[in-house]
Amino acid sequence: MNTTAIVVSQRAGIPGAGHDRRWPGPLAPALLLAACALAPAWPARAARDADCRVDTSAAQIAFGTYDPLSALPLDAAGRIDVICDKNNVAVRVELDRGAGGSYLPRQMQSGSQVLAYNLYLDPGRSIVFGNGSGGTQAGAGSTSPIGGGEFQARVPLYGRIAPGLDAAFGSYSDSINVSVTF
Repeated sequence: MNTTAIVVSQRAGIPGAGHDRRWPGPLAPALLLAACALAPAWPARAARDADCRVDTSAAQIAFGTYDPLSALPLDAAGRIDVICDKNNVAVRVELDRGAGGSYLPRQMQSGSQVLAYNLYLDPGRSIVFGNGSGGTQAGAGSTSPIGGGEFQARVPLYGRIAPGLDAAFGSYSDSINVSVTF
């Protein structure tokens, strides 16, 4: 199993107004220009002797501008890739609750202010991306050929900030731990 910490951050305001490893990295959506980035790739060796690395460069999530007066949620998407030297390697990706201590919803903080958000497995944003507990599901995949003797499993990551939240202007952040088992 591989584990990484990701940091989620957001600036709020009205526009115009298998093997254990740990590594740190940022996941950052920000309000006026929201962007998420996970940690860089980390090599590891799985029990079945597959040589794998976790590539978080595609986990960039840009929420754009959040308008608390909008009736629409603010959505974004990315993915977590696991690249191995073997085909059909089963991959499981788990996210923790974050600093807010809850999956429903996760919370970013700016001082004493909070801003609810969540991360999902599906584009409809109905399956909360977690560790399989508390009404959540872990992400899963299996490696398939991408060329050059490499095989990749892609696990989608969808973010949402609900509409109409009373968010004070500021920089909000959260820290999420990601565990990858292969």
